[in-house]
Amino acid sequence: PIAMLSHQQIVDEVKSKSKVSCRYVPRQELDEFVVDFTQRGDVVVTLGAGDITKLSPAVLERIGD
Repeated sequence: PIAMLSHQQIVDEVKSKSKVSCRYVPRQELDEFVVDFTQRGDVVVTLGAGDITKLSPAVLERIGD
Protein backbone atom coordinates (compact mmCIF):
# COMPACT_ATOMS: atom_id res chain seq x y z
CA PRO A 1 0.00 0.00 0.00
CA ILE A 2 1.03 3.57 -0.69
CA ALA A 3 0.06 6.09 1.96
CA MET A 4 -2.61 8.54 0.85
CA LEU A 5 -3.33 6.63 -2.40
CA SER A 6 -6.37 4.46 -3.01
CA HIS A 7 -7.62 2.35 -5.88
CA GLN A 8 -10.45 4.83 -6.36
CA GLN A 9 -8.00 7.70 -6.83
CA ILE A 10 -6.22 5.73 -9.55
CA VAL A 11 -9.51 4.88 -11.29
CA ASP A 12 -10.61 8.52 -11.10
CA GLU A 13 -7.29 9.70 -12.54
CA VAL A 14 -7.45 7.29 -15.47
CA LYS A 15 -11.06 8.24 -16.19
CA SER A 16 -10.28 11.97 -16.08
CA LYS A 17 -7.32 11.74 -18.47
CA SER A 18 -8.32 8.95 -20.84
CA LYS A 19 -11.16 7.55 -22.87
CA VAL A 20 -10.15 4.06 -21.75
CA SER A 21 -12.79 2.26 -19.72
CA CYS A 22 -11.50 1.68 -16.23
CA ARG A 23 -12.95 0.00 -13.17
CA TYR A 24 -11.68 -1.48 -9.93
CA VAL A 25 -12.30 -5.15 -9.21
CA PRO A 26 -11.12 -6.56 -5.87
CA ARG A 27 -8.48 -9.27 -6.31
CA GLN A 28 -10.66 -11.97 -4.75
CA GLU A 29 -13.33 -11.31 -7.43
CA LEU A 30 -11.00 -10.84 -10.38
CA ASP A 31 -11.03 -14.35 -11.85
CA GLU A 32 -14.85 -14.43 -11.87
CA PHE A 33 -14.95 -10.94 -13.41
CA VAL A 34 -12.51 -11.89 -16.20
CA VAL A 35 -14.52 -15.00 -17.05
CA ASP A 36 -17.81 -13.06 -17.13
CA PHE A 37 -16.37 -10.04 -18.99
CA THR A 38 -14.45 -11.78 -21.76
CA GLN A 39 -15.40 -13.97 -24.69
CA ARG A 40 -13.64 -16.94 -26.25
CA GLY A 41 -10.74 -15.65 -28.32
CA ASP A 42 -10.16 -12.51 -26.24
CA VAL A 43 -6.66 -11.75 -25.00
CA VAL A 44 -6.22 -10.75 -21.36
CA VAL A 45 -3.05 -8.95 -20.30
CA THR A 46 -2.32 -8.46 -16.62
CA LEU A 47 0.09 -6.18 -14.85
CA GLY A 48 0.51 -6.18 -11.14
CA ALA A 49 2.47 -7.24 -8.16
CA GLY A 50 2.14 -10.05 -5.70
CA ASP A 51 -0.18 -12.87 -6.65
CA ILE A 52 -1.43 -11.55 -10.03
CA THR A 53 0.39 -14.50 -11.63
CA LYS A 54 -2.23 -16.76 -10.05
CA LEU A 55 -5.00 -15.13 -12.08
CA SER A 56 -4.45 -17.06 -15.32
CA PRO A 57 -4.65 -20.53 -13.76
CA ALA A 58 -7.75 -19.48 -11.80
CA VAL A 59 -9.45 -18.16 -14.95
CA LEU A 60 -8.59 -21.29 -16.93
CA GLU A 61 -9.92 -23.46 -14.12
CA ARG A 62 -13.22 -21.55 -14.14
CA ILE A 63 -13.70 -21.88 -17.91
CA GLY A 64 -12.54 -25.47 -18.01
CA ASP A 65 -9.75 -25.05 -20.59
